[in-house]
Amino acid sequence: MLRIDLEQLQYIDFNACHIMASTLKYDSGDSTYYPEPRGDHMLYYLCEGQRRYICSDGREFMMNPHDVLLMPSDSRYETIVMEGGCRGVFIRFLLRDSDGLNVFLKGGVQRLTYDADGTLESLFCEVSDNFLSGRSCLFSKQKLYRLLDMIINKRNTAKQSPDERALAHAIEYMQAHLSETLSLESLARVSSMSQRTFCRRFKEHIGCPPMLYHRTLRIQKAMRLLQTNQYTVERIAAETGFVDAAHFCRCFKQLQGETVRHARQAQHALITPDLD
Repeated sequence: MLRIDLEQLQYIDFNACHIMASTLKYDSGDSTYYPEPRGDHMLYYLCEGQRRYICSDGREFMMNPHDVLLMPSDSRYETIVMEGGCRGVFIRFLLRDSDGLNVFLKGGVQRLTYDADGTLESLFCEVSDNFLSGRSCLFSKQKLYRLLDMIINKRNTAKQSPDERALAHAIEYMQAHLSETLSLESLARVSSMSQRTFCRRFKEHIGCPPMLYHRTLRIQKAMRLLQTNQYTVERIAAETGFVDAAHFCRCFKQLQGETVRHARQAQHALITPDLD
């Protein structure tokens, strides 16, 4: 079982499943009470009206139009619709890690962000319309992933220090150049820091040296390519910026603790049905 903050979703391999969504109207005084933990996560966008939330930890707050709330799967709370009623869009879902275990989000019921330009509202409505029309589950997943990414980025930007914003630029640069071997000089330049300062600040904030972080991102991309079972090891090595297949295999084993061959066989066993 994994229990993390919402922002940590951007650093792990996870899957969203059992997605449900709808747009609902409520009358004044309508209330919902969860004395026991919820069974799933819920994102809620308030389009019109106000709702009051009373959380099990004693916190109380008012939700206003264009606020986005998160109700994690183990949260307990009561919510009351204020005078005039309200209308909002909810998306319910479960999160599973790469081993299929539930991912729990910390922090209880929380206001995530304010949607000043309506961008998030559009995504909420797209997920809801898609679900209600019975169209592709892949579409709902794609939009939910994008929605989570946008919410996390909004929250990170709002609370980032200048150093964190500079390092975020470096990480974005790394993600855009996964097929290349980057230099410290180029990463420091993107962050507007000297190489020495960049290395020190990166390790302080991220927890590992920048080149190791970039190599880890490249190995994660390699894992995704291995899972498709459509690419040779040589092609994957080229796509992820390693000198050759041997170099890729050495780095893969160092970071993953298993050989490329074993990883591919294990993945193939998961997707190949047992016909016996």
